[in-house]
Amino acid sequence: MCNLLDYTVASYKGTSPFTDVPEWAEPYVAACYTNGITSGYDAKTYGGSDTVTTGQAALMLLKALGYFQYSADFGSDWLVETTKNGSTAGLFDGVATGAKEALTRNDVAQMVLNALEADLVKAEKNGSDVQVGDIVISGGKATYDSRTGTDSKYAKIDNTKVDGKYTIQLGEDLYDGDLVKADGADDDFGRPSVKWTYENKEIGTYADDADAVYTATVEKQDLYDLVGSDVYNDLKNGDADFTVVVDGVAQKVNLSDYIVKNNDDDAGKDVIKKGATTEVFIDDDSNDVVIAVINSYVAQVDGDYDKNDEELELDILDEAFVDVKDTTLSSDDFDYLDSYSDEDYVLITVANKEIKTIDLAETVEGKVTAYTEKKNVTVDGTKYEYSKNYTDAVKDDSNLSYDLNDAYTLVLDANGYVIYTDGTAGHNDYVYVAEIAPTGGAKADLEADAYFIDGTNKVVVVDNDDEIKDITSFENKWYSYNEKSNGKYELEAITGEKNKTYTVSADNQKIVENGKSSIYTGSTAAKANNDTIFVVNDDDDVTAYTGIKNVPDITSKTADVTVAVVNDGAYADVVYIYSADMSISGDSGDRVYLLEESPNASVDKDDNKYYEYDAIVNGEITTVKATDKNLKIGLYQNVSYDENGYMDDQDLVKDASDDDFKVYTGIKTISYKSGVLSLGSNDVVLADSYKIFVNDDGDGKTTTPSSLAKNFGVDGTYSENVFVFEDDNDEAVEVYVYKIKDADKNDADKVDAKIDHVQMLADGGFNIVMNQKAEQDTNFTVELQQRVDGKYVSAGTKKVTLKKDATTVSDDGDKFLLDTGSVYKVVVNGVESNEVKGA
Repeated sequence: MCNLLDYTVASYKGTSPFTDVPEWAEPYVAACYTNGITSGYDAKTYGGSDTVTTGQAALMLLKALGYFQYSADFGSDWLVETTKNGSTAGLFDGVATGAKEALTRNDVAQMVLNALEADLVKAEKNGSDVQVGDIVISGGKATYDSRTGTDSKYAKIDNTKVDGKYTIQLGEDLYDGDLVKADGADDDFGRPSVKWTYENKEIGTYADDADAVYTATVEKQDLYDLVGSDVYNDLKNGDADFTVVVDGVAQKVNLSDYIVKNNDDDAGKDVIKKGATTEVFIDDDSNDVVIAVINSYVAQVDGDYDKNDEELELDILDEAFVDVKDTTLSSDDFDYLDSYSDEDYVLITVANKEIKTIDLAETVEGKVTAYTEKKNVTVDGTKYEYSKNYTDAVKDDSNLSYDLNDAYTLVLDANGYVIYTDGTAGHNDYVYVAEIAPTGGAKADLEADAYFIDGTNKVVVVDNDDEIKDITSFENKWYSYNEKSNGKYELEAITGEKNKTYTVSADNQKIVENGKSSIYTGSTAAKANNDTIFVVNDDDDVTAYTGIKNVPDITSKTADVTVAVVNDGAYADVVYIYSADMSISGDSGDRVYLLEESPNASVDKDDNKYYEYDAIVNGEITTVKATDKNLKIGLYQNVSYDENGYMDDQDLVKDASDDDFKVYTGIKTISYKSGVLSLGSNDVVLADSYKIFVNDDGDGKTTTPSSLAKNFGVDGTYSENVFVFEDDNDEAVEVYVYKIKDADKNDADKVDAKIDHVQMLADGGFNIVMNQKAEQDTNFTVELQQRVDGKYVSAGTKKVTLKKDATTVSDDGDKFLLDTGSVYKVVVNGVESNEVKGA
C-alpha cells in the first residue's frame, strides 16, 4: 500500500503505536495507520503475522480510493459494506477468493490492478453528527461520487467523461498521467490486447478476455451461433474484418472455412484442433472477428540451468512442425528458468518463430492396457486422447505402439491431451555390417558380421552378393534387410545423408551422455531422442539401449570409436558405437574418495579377483571393491560397477572445471571465516550441511573447518591437492584433504586410546569418553561451536587433561556459557558432540 500510494515511508519511522510489528515493517504500518488506510485489532495489537483476507485488503484499497470517510459508512457490519463498495468499484473482478479467505499473491496483484483502474471518489455527507458528551451520533452514511477533472492526464487509463469532465482513476492521479493504458494493441499471438506503459516505456501487452475459448475442434455452425447473424453478415459483406492468426502469423483464409450457418463441418480444419487453444474475439463496436490459435509443443530440457550465462537449453521433441529460431532461453526473457532440471518435459508456445512461454508439463506414469492407433492410449484404466500436435502418433503412417501391461510415461499438454510418450515409434529392420568376407570353396558365399537392433550379433550369409563388387565399401554401415526363406539376408543400402559412419580419434571424448540428445561424431553432432536405439559394442560386449534416458555415458579412451548413425528426420533412428577401449558408465551417481593405494588382491567364490580399498563413498567412511589395483588416492566421479558389484570404471577428478567435482592444486594454506573455506586463493562456500574429511595416512577422519585451517601444514605433511564436491548451489558438501604423514606427535597423538564419543550438556558442560585407558596424562582442547544462520562458528575453547589410566574426562565445573535458545556443539580432535540448545 505504501508503494502504491507513494508514501515517504522513512518519515513515519517510530510513530506506530503497535507493539507486535517487526522493526523492518514498522514505518510501513505507521504510514498506512497515520493516513487511515489500516488499523489494528486494538490500540497495541496489529496482527502483523496474520494473513490478509480479501475483505481486509479491499477495505485498505477502498480507503485509498476515498471511501469510508465517516464511521457511519461502516454500518452494522464493516465486511458487508466493504464487499458492497468493493463490488461497485470493481475491486473483485478476476478475484475468486471469498471475503473471509486469505489472498494469494495473484489475487493481491489483481486487486491492486483493479484499484489502479478504479475511480477515485469524493464523499457527500448526509445529515449532521450530534455529539452528546463523549458520544457521537452519526447523521447517516455518506454518498460517494466519482472525482472528475479537465486535465488530459485524467484520460490516460479511462477517458470516460461525466458532465464534460474526465473521471479520475487512482493510477492517473498517483502517477500524474505517466501510467497509460492503451486499447487497440495486439499481443505476440495476434490477440486484441491492452498495452500498459509508464513514462513511455512498455510494461507489457495483455490480451483481452476472449468471447469463447476452444481446446478441441468446433463446428462452423457453433461459430456462427457465437458471432450472430449481424456480425456474420458484416463479415460476409466486407463491412467487418475477419482475421485468423496461428502462432502469431496471420493466415490467408476464407470465411466459409470457419463460419457457416447450419453446417456441422469442422471449422478451420487442421487448424482448430486438439493440442491448440483457440480464442475468438468479437469487437462489439466494429463487428471485427479475430480467431487466435496458439499451439502447444513439447520439448525437453537439455542439461541443467546454466548459472553463469543464466540460460536454459531445450530440445524440441517429436516430429511436430514447429519452426523455432533459437531453443536457448535467457533469464532476461523468462522467469524461473532455474526451477527446471535436466530432462524435464516442458510445454512451449511459439509466435513468429520465437518461444514465448514455457511451462512444466504434467506427466502420467502407468501400465498401458489398451490403445487405438492414431487416436488414444489407456493407462491404468484412464483413456488419454492424442494431441494433434503429437505428429508421431497421429500422422498417416504412424507406427507408434506399446507393449500392453508394460509401464510407459505420457506427457500431457495443458488441456490433458497426450503430446508425447516413450512408446516405440517403430523401427525399420536395420542391421549393422561390420565386416564382409567370402567363405571358402569354389562357390563361395559372402558372410557378414551383423549386429541387429536388439543387440544380437551373428554371422549371416548375404543373399544378394552379386551386387557387392567392392567388399570394403560395404563394410561399417547400416543396412535395411529382408530375411529370405533360404535363411540368407538380402541387404539394401540406405543412401544419402541418412546413413553416416564417423571415426572419433580424440582421447577422453564424451560420445554419448545419459539423458542428453547430442551424439559426438567429430564433425556435426547427431541428435538422439527417447526413440533412438543404440547398439553399443564394447570390444565385443554388445548391448542395445532404447532412448537417451537409458543409454549410459560413453567416453573414448585410447582407441578410435566408430559411430554409425541412421537419421529419421532431425533425430537418429539407430546408432552403432564400437571401440576396443572406451568407458561405459552405468551412471551409478556415486562419488568415491580412495584413502589408500595398492591394496592386496582378493578372490571371490566365483574366482573373480578384486582389490578392496579403504574409501569414503557418498560421504560415508567405508570400503569399496575394485577390479583395478593401480588406482590413486583421490576423488572419483563417473563411477560404474560390473555385474559383481566391483568398481570397474571411474574418472579421477583432475581439475576445477566441473560443475560439482573439483580439485584445487598447489594449496599451501587454508583459512576459514564465516562459512567460507579459503583454499589458498580459492574461496569455497560451505553448504548448510557439510563434511570435511582428512585422509590421515589412509585413515578416514572428519574435522571442522576451523581445526583444518589451524592444523593444515602444521601438524604434518599434507598433499597440495584438495578435492571438493559441490551441490547445485555451488556450495561445498564435502571437502577432502590428504595428510601424508604426521609431524611431531602432539598430546592427543601420544595416547593409544582414541575418543569413542563426546557428549555436550545443555548447561555448557561436556564429557569426553575414550575407548580404552590412557597410558599417560593427555591434554585436549575442547572447541565450542555455535550455529549461526545455519552454519557453525567457533565460540571459544577450553582445555582439559585426561589422567593416566582414565577413560573419561569432563568439564570439572569449568562450563561454557550458552545463550538461551542458541544451538551448540563441541568438537574435540575432530570428533563432534551432540547438539544442545542453551537453557
